[in-house]
Amino acid sequence: RQEIILKMTAQHTDSVIIDRPNDSDKASKDFTIGMIDGDIFLNDLPSPIFISTFGKIRYVNNAFQQLLGASSRDQLIGKSSLDFTDETFHDIVKNRIQRLHKGEKVGLIEQIWRRLDGTEINVELTSNLTNFKGQKSELIVLTDISSRRNFQKILQRSRERYQRLIDNSIDTIAVIHEDKWVFMNESGVRLFEAGAYPEMLGKNIFDHLHPDDHEHMKKILKSILTGNAEVQVTNQSWEISKNKTIYTEMVCIPSTYFGEKAVQIILRDISDRKKTEELMLRSEKLSIAGQLAAGIAHEIRNPLTAIKGFLQIMHKDFKDHQQYFHIIFSELNRIELILSELLMLAKPQETIFKKANLVTLLQDVALLLETQANLKSVFIEQKHED
Repeated sequence: RQEIILKMTAQHTDSVIIDRPNDSDKASKDFTIGMIDGDIFLNDLPSPIFISTFGKIRYVNNAFQQLLGASSRDQLIGKSSLDFTDETFHDIVKNRIQRLHKGEKVGLIEQIWRRLDGTEINVELTSNLTNFKGQKSELIVLTDISSRRNFQKILQRSRERYQRLIDNSIDTIAVIHEDKWVFMNESGVRLFEAGAYPEMLGKNIFDHLHPDDHEHMKKILKSILTGNAEVQVTNQSWEISKNKTIYTEMVCIPSTYFGEKAVQIILRDISDRKKTEELMLRSEKLSIAGQLAAGIAHEIRNPLTAIKGFLQIMHKDFKDHQQYFHIIFSELNRIELILSELLMLAKPQETIFKKANLVTLLQDVALLLETQANLKSVFIEQKHED
């Protein structure tokens, strides 16, 4: 194996001569750095460099001195590199030095160092074996990566916050790729009543989607994937099981999945809102029916009062037909009772619980249903115990 020996001599302080190795130097196995007057070559390198012998620092350039915040080289030369390395890396540093002197190669490594003022810095470090003043020594080149590491920490914290936001969201957050679920948070797993997260991965979204919403969903996804729309908001229903259907509101935005186009969605369960809307609609219908019933009841009651009044005057003159008047008054009373029920429907009263005769209530109900029962040829028979 051919090796190169560098010998540099400063002449007139402004020139450097690099001699080629002679035959006697070919047996050397390491780079040799000779005496450099004024450290012209290494001092001007922008990368921090130091040379140590089994960890003891013997040479530093200007960039390394600035990196550790030293005012002079005397503050660094003669000290161990372990003095500036975080304790968690001491065993690693010793092992790397031993491997270097055994002729093994050591790779790139990241370490935490401390400046003279105690400030931590993150460095990327490469090592090679060289000769320094006739001794095998370690040539160490450092790169300050503190800014990069700080940015990575900020980015990592941001990712963690975003992940917590997704995991703890009460809305379903999922990613659709090629019509399949490729990601879904815990809320989505609970929404679709899946046993575990893996059950939803790779599942076709149309398996649960109601058939009436299939075509609309395909159009929405296509518009997002082709870039025709940045955001789409739509409603749909999902068949969770044979007996359960849920209604959701969905927001779709463009996303990527391993470099390929995908759609990120936010699903919100609006089943309760849907039920509330249906109840409100039904309540409005009942209110309209009550108002209509009240109007009809008033219109009927006015002429009914006149009829009843005149019959009461007339029935004294028809003594031979009293049984007919009795039936007429009975039917008129029933009509008045029905009209009272209609008015109660129009103006619901506050529920008040009180003791009542159950037989009387049953008789009233039977009386109310008697007309409809007669139309259906149904006879209501009442049997009450004393």
